Parts: sequence; structure tokens; C-alpha cells
Amino acid sequence: MNAILQIWEESISDNIIPDGASLHLEESNLKSFINLVYNNRVGEVPESYSRVVGESSTVEVSETLYNILLQKKTIKLEEYEFNNLVNLNEIKNAE
Repeated sequence: MNAILQIWEESISDNIIPDGASLHLEESNLKSFINLVYNNRVGEVPESYSRVVGESSTVEVSETLYNILLQKKTIKLEEYEFNNLVNLNEIKNAE
């Protein structure tokens, strides 16, 4: 079962740190999520904000994650959650 993966990073003043990932059922869900995150920014650049890293990719997800995506359409994962799911092979590169 495939999903769309987007990696995120957080900019805090002059520092950039990993900010997890988001999983999406479809590209349209990813676009809506990015718009939601970016449209909340009004005026000056905030001291701390999240942004996408590179292009999204298609990944294979476990049946459990896929069933959650069927309901929620989008899942935002903290960095440690994303790493744990990858290490447990719940998320892996699509063949």
C-alpha cells in the first residue's frame, strides 16, 4: 500500500533542525496540508517555522498506517515517530 511522504524541517532563528515527516493518502492531501501550514503565516517571517524539504516521494506503508490514512488523509509525524516507523519497516521505499 502506497502513500505520499514529505520530509519537514524547522527553522529556529539561524538553526535548522529536522521536523519529522507527513504522510498523505494522495498528492491533493499533501498540497492541502502544505497550504494549511504556509497560509498561517502572515506578515513578517516568524522566528520559528516549519518548511518542506525537497520533493515528496511515494513510499510503501503498513496496512495499519494505510487504514489510518484512509480515515485521516494526512498524518504529521514527529521526527522520533518517523524514525521509529522506518526502523520497524512500517514505512519503506516503494519498489
